[in-house]
Amino acid sequence: MTLLPLVFLLFVQIPTWIRQYGIPDRADFALGGIVETDNGDFVICGATFNRSPFLSWDVDGYFIKINAYGDTIWTRRVGSMGIGAGIDMIFDVLVNNNNELVFTGTKRRPSGRDVWFFKYSLNGDSLIDKTIGGTSEDNGAEIIQNPDGTYLIIGNTKSFGSQIGGSDVWLLKLNQNGDTIWTRTYDLNYQDEGLDIIPFQNNNYLMITFSATDSFQFGFFVEYMGFGSYFVIDSLGNVLKTMIFDEDSLTKFSEIIPTSDGGAIIAGDRSAYDNFPNRDIWVLKLNSNADTVWTKTIGAYGKYDGGMSIFQSNNGGYYLTGYSQTYTPPGMGYDNVWLLRLNDNGDTVWTRWWGGPLNDDPASIIPTSDGGIIIAGWRDANSNPWDSLTLGPVDFWVIKADTSGNVSGITDSREIPKNSSEILRISPNPCNMAAKIQFSISHKDYVVLKVFDISGSEVTTIFNGELTPGSYSYIYNPEGLAHGVYFVSLKIRNNLCQAKKLIILQ
Repeated sequence: MTLLPLVFLLFVQIPTWIRQYGIPDRADFALGGIVETDNGDFVICGATFNRSPFLSWDVDGYFIKINAYGDTIWTRRVGSMGIGAGIDMIFDVLVNNNNELVFTGTKRRPSGRDVWFFKYSLNGDSLIDKTIGGTSEDNGAEIIQNPDGTYLIIGNTKSFGSQIGGSDVWLLKLNQNGDTIWTRTYDLNYQDEGLDIIPFQNNNYLMITFSATDSFQFGFFVEYMGFGSYFVIDSLGNVLKTMIFDEDSLTKFSEIIPTSDGGAIIAGDRSAYDNFPNRDIWVLKLNSNADTVWTKTIGAYGKYDGGMSIFQSNNGGYYLTGYSQTYTPPGMGYDNVWLLRLNDNGDTVWTRWWGGPLNDDPASIIPTSDGGIIIAGWRDANSNPWDSLTLGPVDFWVIKADTSGNVSGITDSREIPKNSSEILRISPNPCNMAAKIQFSISHKDYVVLKVFDISGSEVTTIFNGELTPGSYSYIYNPEGLAHGVYFVSLKIRNNLCQAKKLIILQ
């Protein structure tokens, strides 16, 4: 008898799916932060932009909470709000030791920008909202919490430091309420920025930085030449060790994580002088003394590939995500999301990719408590003003996969924000007899209503045909189906408008 629950758990399939989230008629970028809460939900953060690049002052922070099946729990748009109000962006989020959400980023004020520190409850209630800065432009990139409850934020400043080259790396230590305990600046004589920081050996820290030596305009975006560095610092921010990688036209780090051997691993990209602005994924493994053990360069000459985020697997090796044009199919000449499984030596075991005709880029990857992986980023971004004078129909894009990189559930469902009227309702839910499925449409259109199991296999078609404007109701009898989780999907004109979870109890 005691073996039965174990046997059942061994055969429970990890929910996998691909979904889009966003505010209608805006460009929404998940810029780097994703975190899992203690009940298996996820919070993803970034920014929402006016689609026109000529209205660049209309940018607000944006973050969403979803459950393990990708259903939206709530969304929040925060910041100055409105055209001309400012540029407010969120770059990182964590769950602190009080089970609160803590964010960092940058917030606009009339004369510049400040580091942004704010807290929300897991229910989406605002708790603290503070800015830290000087007279110019200051930004927060990543935040970590220390065991004593204090925080470290790494970013860059144009208000403090020596300012040789334009900006300095800025490190801030804050108390639990966001009040400043101390700050440190680090200058490599160029336009310097702090990118990420982790706890390291002997109560020290390891941080990665980038120093821009030159820049070029490509479409809507700017490409930088420069070099990456990492620093070992003590608990007061004093530098113990520095390593600079300036042998190419571009070496840039994106993320650093601790490894189980007491060292660390870094993901980023690099470009040789004869290959710029094209580039390759670059991975560096460090030992417990912060010495380089090995490096790997992954990609193809003349292609645009880069590493964005990495984590170490409990089964050995690493999962790495980045952007890639190396394996882009014909007709898809922009970035695609690339997932790579690496062994302990950094050799590629297998790869997966997802994408479409515009730029689809990842920002972060983390393991999930149910044994899977989740990637957050954005899709359908336009970087070429010759194609369009807008940023494109950009949305948060979230990929929930198993540890083999497979996605077998519902894909490409654009979640309708909770402040929009829901068009698909199921009651009772859970159900053990019959469920009433209701929806409404505002225009005459072709409608498909189907039920899928958790693996993405079709169970039945409830309706398939043309409908006139109005409200509709169908009774679905799940007789013969095993108890478990299913999905009801509503397609209108071949677009998946909404998918809802249906729990069947038999």
